[in-house]
Amino acid sequence: MPNERIQVVTFIRHGVAKHNLLDPSTGKHPDICDPIYFDPQLVNRGMQDALAVRERLSHTVLSSTELIITSPLTRCLQTANLIFLPGNYATSGNGNDQSSPNTLAPPPPPPIICIEAVREAYGMHYPDKRRDKRLLQQHWPTVQFDPTMTNVDELWSDEHRESCNDVCKRIEQFLQWLVQRPEQHIVVVSHGVWIETLFRTHFPNILRGGQRVYNCDCFQGKVVSSGNGKFERLQEVHKI
Repeated sequence: MPNERIQVVTFIRHGVAKHNLLDPSTGKHPDICDPIYFDPQLVNRGMQDALAVRERLSHTVLSSTELIITSPLTRCLQTANLIFLPGNYATSGNGNDQSSPNTLAPPPPPPIICIEAVREAYGMHYPDKRRDKRLLQQHWPTVQFDPTMTNVDELWSDEHRESCNDVCKRIEQFLQWLVQRPEQHIVVVSHGVWIETLFRTHFPNILRGGQRVYNCDCFQGKVVSSGNGKFERLQEVHKI
């Protein structure tokens, strides 16, 4: 339609972290209400899967991405950085001329912004409780953290969990914020519940028959906004 704006957005779920694995002693899912699962890091498989995503998207998504948005939980920060580390862009040519002085240096990675809006549903489950902002800033100095983010995780509670309706509201606020951004090609690194809720609300056909979003799954779609800067719809979503 006339005066509509389209942004191409790639949604990536983080790699496998400790809480995603079955307990080897019981063969069951771990008790994620146990504090030992506080903000877990990626396991080796999760890191390898993130590197595989980098390789798979190196000539498509990575070459056009202008902005990366990530959840403040460690597994998403790790996934985003593994995919977009400096020097990880594919170079042109056959790879035999890397020692040539005329070889162009890879472009700098796009900025990474960390915001609360794309974090997992929070409360009660310790994997969804984030670390203090100051610690995150020290560990991820190249990431731009939302200035409104409090130091201590004030959103998480050990008494109640964020409802599906609350996640939907947070997604709507995020989409409205997103369409105000100037970038046309954006990557969002988030979580299973968040991405599934987004799709079930705005593009349900992508998750037919109870399909889930698994670790390191990547989906791309078009975020359409009106001429007056209002989010309108999500369209043409497909798995990549």
